[in-house]
Amino acid sequence: MPLRPSNTRKDVEVRKKGYKTLVLDGEEARRRREDNLVVIRKSKREDSLLKKRKDGFFVINHSLYQQHSNLECVPLMVKGVSSDNPALQLEATTLFRKLLSTDWSDRLNRKLIKVSIRRKVSDRLIQPCPPIEQVIEAGIVPRLVEFLDNHDQPQLQFEAAWALTNIASGTSEHTHVVIQNGAVPKFVQLLCSSIADVREQAVWALGNIAGDSPKSRDIVLNH
Repeated sequence: MPLRPSNTRKDVEVRKKGYKTLVLDGEEARRRREDNLVVIRKSKREDSLLKKRKDGFFVINHSLYQQHSNLECVPLMVKGVSSDNPALQLEATTLFRKLLSTDWSDRLNRKLIKVSIRRKVSDRLIQPCPPIEQVIEAGIVPRLVEFLDNHDQPQLQFEAAWALTNIASGTSEHTHVVIQNGAVPKFVQLLCSSIADVREQAVWALGNIAGDSPKSRDIVLNH
């Protein structure tokens, strides 16, 4: 007499289903573990990026900045420029450059000329002028000049040089602020930069400064 009943077809099917269920449950558990790991890694990566982009509670909302396109973000931008965090320095300097950049100012910079727009000029010829005075009053010009020495951060050099170029494209007083903060010798040094964009921006800056007045021209030539 057999010690256990013989396997019927029904018993075999039941065992097969049970085995498949165990396999599927195992695969499902593995997938869930992998999904959880992905979520954890993503969260850690986002936290890491956030730490790199934050200084205290400082985070610039680019979409908000673009919507307003005014001076509301300047206090945060000043904080970024003053930060020791390279990522924040670049972000804030870029935003200042954008604030100072208009189609009008960029056209002038690329032609290397200085002009004065008077109220008598026809309204159709007048273009919105960048808020150079407000940016100068924010006290960031010395910091932008410092960034010109950051040879290990050519993108920051480029953005700082561009912002200073736009400041120098304003009135003679604005140009004098750039000169007074020691930008001219640093721009001259950037003419030897290994980065073409940085060299070109230095040329535009020196052209704007030299075009301001004979005195400014002589300052550039003496370097």
